[in-house]
Amino acid sequence: MLVAISDLHLDDGTCGKSLSADAFQIFRERLEQLAYSASQRADGSYRPLESVDLLLLGDIFELIHTTLWLKSKAGEALSIRPWINSGEPALAEKTYEITQAILEHNAASIAMMRSMADGEAISLPPASAGGRPALETRERVPVRVNTYYMLGNHDWLYHLPGEAYDQTRRHIIEKMGLLNSPSPIPYEPMEWGALEALLEKYHIFARHGDCYDRWSYNAELGRDAATLGDALSVELLNRFPEEVEDRLGEALPGHFYRGLHEVINVRPSVAAPLWIGGQLRQYHVADKVEQVVKEIWNELVTDFLKLDFIHALGNRWNPFDSVD
Repeated sequence: MLVAISDLHLDDGTCGKSLSADAFQIFRERLEQLAYSASQRADGSYRPLESVDLLLLGDIFELIHTTLWLKSKAGEALSIRPWINSGEPALAEKTYEITQAILEHNAASIAMMRSMADGEAISLPPASAGGRPALETRERVPVRVNTYYMLGNHDWLYHLPGEAYDQTRRHIIEKMGLLNSPSPIPYEPMEWGALEALLEKYHIFARHGDCYDRWSYNAELGRDAATLGDALSVELLNRFPEEVEDRLGEALPGHFYRGLHEVINVRPSVAAPLWIGGQLRQYHVADKVEQVVKEIWNELVTDFLKLDFIHALGNRWNPFDSVD
């Protein structure tokens, strides 16, 4: 049995809200129910599964929407962003820092994933001599969850090569019980033989859908490159709520600032100003304060458009190009 799931977006809690541990408990229960159903074989007999295959199909960890890109530790440069040279040690260190923050913020959820991989969280009733579920016994058959991880556009930094990134991947593998090796987590099935064999076994093809989105995937540079969407997220959507709270402080209620971080979930991203306007009306923000909020947004947009990275993406005028 193969189960595929994507877009969990487990984050560090600094932008929006992460999935609760309760959601993972529900997922465990659903997976157990599916395993029980799959143990009812086509010939009418019941034979409990020994294992199920779970494919994590991208955007499992949220590496882009975090305010850690905007903060520096002692001795750290202020300009660390996903689009700097991937060979820079600082980028690998920032990736590890964000990953560790995500693991800590979602400790209970990650522990559930690990327990499923170890065969400790899902179990089935054994088969009776007549090939039926032995529901009257307390005995249980443990079911191991073989977990494979593929990438999307919010966790693409795990695709970067090098020992510094291998260290981060080892950490994830150990915490979650993944079958992956510490080498770059695959984006395409052919990048990992075991994954290719898995998909062939079930006669399916799988990949994250970012390859069809020009804002989220650069077809010329491939999956080891940052995109327009990354810059928009870090420099505008992540930064805006922080700047508003820093400048306005007690002029607005705390839950307004917390709610403002949900701007990362607005689709399409270019509709963010409309959503922000809706928030201002919902909270009956005074005109004078609203004007300051709009000025902050305009300032950040101006800074965004000055980025060398953005200029490099839009170096040729094309009215249908995403950057233009």
